[in-house]
Amino acid sequence: MKLQHQIVTGYTAMMAILLAVAATSYLVINRLNDSAKWVAHTHKVISDANYILKIIIDMETGVRGFTVTCEALLSR
Repeated sequence: MKLQHQIVTGYTAMMAILLAVAATSYLVINRLNDSAKWVAHTHKVISDANYILKIIIDMETGVRGFTVTCEALLSR
């Protein structure tokens, strides 16, 4: 009976450790997935900001060209 009790206790301890490792792994994987989603979101925001910057630079260049053209036409 003593040997059977030791075996059951050993398997119970192993199962508890296995369950703790599985639960910890599950939580860590969920955190990694959340982090990956935020990284993807951040990349999209940076990409959108770069696009807006390009558009603003193009608008500024257009205004500058318009101003130069108007000055050239008015100075005739």
